[in-house]
Amino acid sequence: MTPNRKLLVVDDDMAVAQTIARYLRYADVDVTVLTDPLKAMDLVQSEGFPLALLDIQMPGMTGIELLREIKAYDGSIKVIMMTGYATLGNLTDARQAGADDILTKPILDMDFLSTLVDQAYDRIARWESVIGKARSFEPSV
Repeated sequence: MTPNRKLLVVDDDMAVAQTIARYLRYADVDVTVLTDPLKAMDLVQSEGFPLALLDIQMPGMTGIELLREIKAYDGSIKVIMMTGYATLGNLTDARQAGADDILTKPILDMDFLSTLVDQAYDRIARWESVIGKARSFEPSV
């Protein structure tokens, strides 16, 4: 497992989070699960997750609020939102806050989730490659 395939799942429903984690671990993803969104930022900052999967409706802090904090900390972190309450307001707020994708719950097609996660890692790898190339052209001081 490569370090860049780390994923943080934040959902107040432990059963949902663990189901996602179990499935994605078979897809060679290093999954960390949290049920408390208030603890998530500390973990994002200390562990360096390139990708997060956040529930929108959580007690204490919504997934949209957490999304905003994550993007303010590091705009390159990819975030997939998930919700069982797909309202136009939630969807618009998630998109405006910087969500890279969104899923509705219950997640019945885990292969689709795995595809979204793989696509996010592909985008991350492309950006890292381009950034590496750009750095090689910068004059050293």
